[in-house]
Amino acid sequence: MGYQGVVRPGAAIAPGAPDIDVPPDVGASPDIGVSSVRAGADVRLALRPDATLSTLRDLDPCLRYGVLPWQRAENGLVIAASGAAPGRAAWLRARFGNELHIVAISRPRLMRAIEARFQTRLSRNAVHALARATPALSARRVVTRGQAFVFIAALATICCGFALWPRPTIGFLAGLLTLLFIANIAFRLALVLIGAEEPRRFARTPINRDDLPLYTVLVPLYREANMLAPLVHALRRLAYPPEKLDIKLVIEADDHGTLRAAMAQELPPWFEIVRVPPSHPRTKPKACNYALAFARGEFTVIFDAEDRPEPDQLARAAAAFRALPPDYGCLQARLNFYNRDQNWLTRLFALDYASRHSRLGSVQRNGGCRHRYPHGAPRPEGGDL
Repeated sequence: MGYQGVVRPGAAIAPGAPDIDVPPDVGASPDIGVSSVRAGADVRLALRPDATLSTLRDLDPCLRYGVLPWQRAENGLVIAASGAAPGRAAWLRARFGNELHIVAISRPRLMRAIEARFQTRLSRNAVHALARATPALSARRVVTRGQAFVFIAALATICCGFALWPRPTIGFLAGLLTLLFIANIAFRLALVLIGAEEPRRFARTPINRDDLPLYTVLVPLYREANMLAPLVHALRRLAYPPEKLDIKLVIEADDHGTLRAAMAQELPPWFEIVRVPPSHPRTKPKACNYALAFARGEFTVIFDAEDRPEPDQLARAAAAFRALPPDYGCLQARLNFYNRDQNWLTRLFALDYASRHSRLGSVQRNGGCRHRYPHGAPRPEGGDL
């Protein structure tokens, strides 16, 4: 087995000791957060972690605490870690015992190792976790038994009507469709009236740069290589501290054209390419669910490839969340077309979007995104952004 890098042992975990930081003179990161330091011989860190040292139940704690059991040493277990995480030492003691050595590695390398170790479980969770945890909120089952019964009964009734009373049946169906059409128009008019009201306002105080929360930006992409350059340009224009941005370009692993275009962009350090293992369905929610496991931000926002967010959008959203009551779990940005004045057709589309996605009192689910969620907000288990 090959090796990469030489580090000194990070720490021996003592039972009952509080979390403290590792001094920089032991060769570990100063923000690892363990209980005590023990000097000793150098430890060679293997290129790849030993998969037998962890089980599937370790996935969530490894992501939460930024750790991964890496290899066995002569006098204990070597744990790779990145960053600081409250409660990390207590979990490591409870899970692996006291003979532990903490070794600092970069977060990108740690996340790649965790993804490689648990890729199958991560992929399955992205597809099936919501259906397993909350079946009523999942679209995996398209038609329920009750819906199927009603549909078959209605179809049988219509067939019998055509066979026995064709003219009255045609008149009944025409009237029913007319009522549905009128109801749709009434709903759209109600949206227009709601949008015409003065929106509920909250006093938003700008947040100091140092107090801004870490923001995760998910951008699911599929066969959209031609959109990468303007998209990255728009995301780089965000007026938000780069050190507090966690931008993830979420791309299917077999979408080679988009991957090549993304890697050709010379992305800054706060950008990351997340490769989603090929699986069905090929949908944005599945891709976002997969990437959500690696999100670091206090807030999460989702953009489409064609979105061009205003530079101050994230800062304004963070200020709005701070001003809103704690029971608010989602914000939706106003949505419309940037070429709405191009012709008559684009103006009609712009009018339709304005009636549904501007100045409403509730979040409207739509085919695009632009929703923002605080990570503490109630959300169905299994993701589903």
